[in-house]
Amino acid sequence: MKYIAPITQMSINGTTASSSNSISCGVQSLTLSVPTPTTNPSSGITYSWFLPSGWSGSSTSNTINVTTSAGGSGNIVVQAQRNDVSCIQESYLIGVTRPAVGTPTITGLPTASLCVNDYVLLDGSATNAITYTYTTTGALNTLLAIWTSAAIQATSGGSSGTVTLTVDNSCLSPKSVTGTIYVGPPAITSATVDWLPLAYPNYINNPGFLTINVNNAVGSSTNWTLLNGSGNIYYAGQNQVSVCLSVYAG
Repeated sequence: MKYIAPITQMSINGTTASSSNSISCGVQSLTLSVPTPTTNPSSGITYSWFLPSGWSGSSTSNTINVTTSAGGSGNIVVQAQRNDVSCIQESYLIGVTRPAVGTPTITGLPTASLCVNDYVLLDGSATNAITYTYTTTGALNTLLAIWTSAAIQATSGGSSGTVTLTVDNSCLSPKSVTGTIYVGPPAITSATVDWLPLAYPNYINNPGFLTINVNNAVGSSTNWTLLNGSGNIYYAGQNQVSVCLSVYAG
């Protein structure tokens, strides 16, 4: 009977690895090795190495020099096989993680519309982040960005805009979050009559239930008026009313 002993450990740059190992971000060179297992009867051994996606390196010995990708992670597996048989082999596996950035958050987004030329101070945070980049669209402009913070100004370019925070580190796996900021007075975006889209003319039950939607309801108020006829308006909630019209029989 031919025997090969189990592989019981692996080293990374001379340090014994655990089942899960964190390796810093960025492209770098590593030396991986395993002890030579005992064979009985004595036999030469061929080693096969399997690396995470994006890593490079090749060896048939118990030591391999590899080049990592910037942020790739996964498993490292080595298989050792006796040279005198094809079916007796031992394998060993370790896991590798990289400290990629987490999903960012933005604090300070306003809950009400900004006036033109007003600005707001935002601050971002994310685990493992080294770079913070703010970009804006629409009626917003980045006045100043320093490290995790930015001053975002409202312009006359429209009624709203977006601000996006993108974070990254040397793992080169950026993540982003986007928020909307409204500019100027709220604008009506849609209306319903008895839960149906607004039409001309509208036919309602009596009372009828009317709603409007605005581009930023926070901090806004509504004022409803009967332009013709008579009846009563009863406020039913923010941007919602019921209308009871007076009906006269002729």
